[in-house]
Amino acid sequence: MNLPNKLTITRIILTFVFIYFISKDGLSFVVAATLLFILACLTDFADGYIAKKYHLVSDFGKLMDPIADKFLIGKSVKKIVYIPGKIISFVTV
Repeated sequence: MNLPNKLTITRIILTFVFIYFISKDGLSFVVAATLLFILACLTDFADGYIAKKYHLVSDFGKLMDPIADKFLIGKSVKKIVYIPGKIISFVTV
């Protein structure tokens, strides 16, 4: 398994951790969730860049990278929309 594939798997794992933190109350959890989301987005950029630059494109990456992207964005938006009583839920609608 090459580095871009490991980054894709890491993005999926970070999505679960993000969902956990965004579900908790408190500013520290929101900050942690924000940082995790940014880190997950950076792994998306990094895996694509590395795969193309070093010719590490794989069938696994072609399949899982778009799935990981949709999983991260879909779960993030869904979770943010369904946080009752927070200003963020209004902004995403």
